[in-house]
Amino acid sequence: MDGAGSVQATWRELKGHPLIGELCDMAAKVSGISLMAVQATDGKWKQRRLSGDPVKAPEFCRMIQSSRDGGKECQLCHVLMTVAACSGGAVVQQCHSGASALISPASPSGLDSLAIVSSCMFAEEGAWERVRVRGEALGIDLEALRQAYVDLPHVTPAQQEMLLSIMNALGIALNMLLENRELKAQAGTEEPPGGPEVLRAYLKNTEWTQVTADSDDAPKSGVPLLVRVACALVQQRPELPLTVKELSAAAHVTPNYFSTLFHGHIGMPFIEYQTSIRIERAEKLLGDVTLNISDIARQVGYEDPGYFTRRFRQRTGLSPRQWRGKHLAGDGGEAPARVA
Repeated sequence: MDGAGSVQATWRELKGHPLIGELCDMAAKVSGISLMAVQATDGKWKQRRLSGDPVKAPEFCRMIQSSRDGGKECQLCHVLMTVAACSGGAVVQQCHSGASALISPASPSGLDSLAIVSSCMFAEEGAWERVRVRGEALGIDLEALRQAYVDLPHVTPAQQEMLLSIMNALGIALNMLLENRELKAQAGTEEPPGGPEVLRAYLKNTEWTQVTADSDDAPKSGVPLLVRVACALVQQRPELPLTVKELSAAAHVTPNYFSTLFHGHIGMPFIEYQTSIRIERAEKLLGDVTLNISDIARQVGYEDPGYFTRRFRQRTGLSPRQWRGKHLAGDGGEAPARVA
């Protein structure tokens, strides 16, 4: 059996496994949320059902995906959320259209990238403005879209915690089952599923890197979908250690191509854009005097407070302590640095 056939057979077996089905049923009973897997296979990213019954997407998702651009955005959004989860762990992530989803990483041996993703759920009320902008850009009836958005499952913090526990258990179960299958395959003649070549294959259809229609929430007019979603991911989760290598692998383009595409439309390299967003977030956090510099550094993606301080000074001309002193004093003058 070839690699693709082996992977398909693997997922058919997993969907029928009683443990996988029980965990998916548990998630549905707890919150009305369906669980899926997003995985890189044979040079493409695929969303896979984890239960025998078809996953019925919420009406909100079906409306967003009804247009060609909306469907492409959902696909790429899931890919980049998977990359983010595999970099930073389980998280509640707002999607490109303003709803929320839970993502939990599961990276078994032999597969390059795999995560458990929930169906959409209701985000905070303030997110409607983002939903409205996307709906207008996609030409969707806003009244119907708002009702579909309100009808999304409302998941309480306690339910989210339970769901993430279920998703973590599901990831462990998938890990064990896939590794067992790989060991059996290695003992016989069947090739193991996946392999490092998965993320080396480039996407032949480069629609993600083509310029899409203008959108109010795009960082710049006429920006390709890949660049727009990468920017949104950095803005929403600046603490994630995302790299050009990871993002280009997610879209199956070369790092050089991604860098050229990003710089050409945003006007700066990806790392510079990421740093700019992180420093802007740090400036806001410095207004909270209950947070020390180390805490703020970690919240914006820097494990080393010293390195964070150097990057901050390069951007603002002040150390974080000087910046905090100056702006808390409100006198517009540079406050002297304080000794730690």
